[in-house]
Amino acid sequence: MILDKELTDFSRMAIIRFLRADGDTDKLPIVLVGSTLKEEDTLLGLEVGADFCLDKTFYHQVFIARLRSVIRRTGMMKNLIN
Repeated sequence: MILDKELTDFSRMAIIRFLRADGDTDKLPIVLVGSTLKEEDTLLGLEVGADFCLDKTFYHQVFIARLRSVIRRTGMMKNLIN
């Protein structure tokens, strides 16, 4: 799941907490993306359960590689193939 920083702090953090607390979605990869991510935003996002945070000015190939890494780590690739 990709969450944009433009959501209010409460909304995106509540969404992350909800997903992590639910047994069906607790392993879902979560990426926090924003055009003006501050260090505090990144730290808070990671603390509540985001897998990684990216500023909107990023390299697409790095983004894809990170997504693949998270998908492998969470075992979601098996679910995507089946």
